[in-house]
Amino acid sequence: MKCPLVVGVIWLADRGELKQYIQPFVSFAYADKLWHFLLIGILSLLVNLAFMAKRLRISKFNLLLGSLVVTVVVTLEELSQGLLIHRTMDIYDWLADIVGIVLFGQLAVLIVWLIKKPASPDSLILK
Repeated sequence: MKCPLVVGVIWLADRGELKQYIQPFVSFAYADKLWHFLLIGILSLLVNLAFMAKRLRISKFNLLLGSLVVTVVVTLEELSQGLLIHRTMDIYDWLADIVGIVLFGQLAVLIVWLIKKPASPDSLILK
């Protein structure tokens, strides 16, 4: 359900038509970076929750699978902006994305841990 929304937003942005819809929400300093952080971070949270915070071991690194998937997609999308006339490739947008992916990925780990955490023996006693 959310995938068509994400694709639709990217499609509008690539055509240069997104600004007319989001202007009221980006009229303050660094709004673009804040929205990158929040939107990509929330996407990372949802993808990591869908994978139940599954980890993938690559060499010495223990990475969240959902965060890895979102990072690859976001990096490719940001790089593709360099090829489009209505878009601007920006390293700071990408860095805001990465910070959101990392922080919201850790929030997903916490949520999954809370869901899976066994009840303490004291909570099973009726009072």
